[in-house]
Amino acid sequence: MRPAALVATEGIAHGALCLWLYADGHAPSFVGWPVDPEHYYLLQGLALPLLMPALWWVACRVAGRIARVPAAQLAAPLARALALPTLLLLVLPDALAYALGGLPALTLAARFVGPVLLLTLLISAGRSVHRVAPERGGIAGVCGLLAALLLGGLLIR
Repeated sequence: MRPAALVATEGIAHGALCLWLYADGHAPSFVGWPVDPEHYYLLQGLALPLLMPALWWVACRVAGRIARVPAAQLAAPLARALALPTLLLLVLPDALAYALGGLPALTLAARFVGPVLLLTLLISAGRSVHRVAPERGGIAGVCGLLAALLLGGLLIR
């Protein structure tokens, strides 16, 4: 699968989960945007298919700058390092938890999924860039990921 398609697939799946929460009438207890909480999941669900590729682009640019390699060389490794773990360790478990136990199960799952995902993302981003640029790749991948996470953290709940 092409890197952009992989990242887009994750964004679409993640957005679909948010739209499902919205359709069931759920609203988050806290939102970082100046938006009505009742419409937050709708807006997030519509934004994620565009936002995830943008965050991937940020990760590639930051990692490429630090590793001193063209960002295009990092597109495929970082797409796999970021999109696959997010899809497999966040979106799918959250959707399964919600399908089986509703919002209480999703809330409980998030306590475990979040830390596991963060650790996996840090390791996979560092390793994927290290393979392309051995001298600075590990730190470059982690910095690219952190830049994307900081920006995404402002926009994604």
